[in-house]
Amino acid sequence: MNRAESFPQKFAGSFCVVDTAVVETTRIERATFRTPDELVIEFRLDDFSNVVSLFRKSNTFFRGTYTIQDKAGDSGQGEVSCHIFEMPEGPFAFGIWVMGALRYNWWAYFDPMSQASEEPISKMPRKRTQRTRGTA
Repeated sequence: MNRAESFPQKFAGSFCVVDTAVVETTRIERATFRTPDELVIEFRLDDFSNVVSLFRKSNTFFRGTYTIQDKAGDSGQGEVSCHIFEMPEGPFAFGIWVMGALRYNWWAYFDPMSQASEEPISKMPRKRTQRTRGTA
């Protein structure tokens, strides 16, 4: 927002509340910025392998696709987008995951890793919800 603009400034938009009846969390196996504008994320959730390929569309906004594959080799694909923010602990992504007619909110914390060892530089634990049930 340009501070030279006049005030007050009025806005309309969306305010969203996420239904947290079931929150599933898993560990990112690998996340790599192949270039400053391309991010690939790999993880397993339940018995499914997931690969997310994201491409920068603007300063913090990325859009791309995910591929999900089960143990039998059956796979599916869909759209995914997010904003990636640089935090003191490492990058944080928050976005939309489209699976058929359903849209889900998703987020991810990325722990920086040393280039040589593939081990996280910081092993500081984060409080993360592990598959909880309840109401929002």
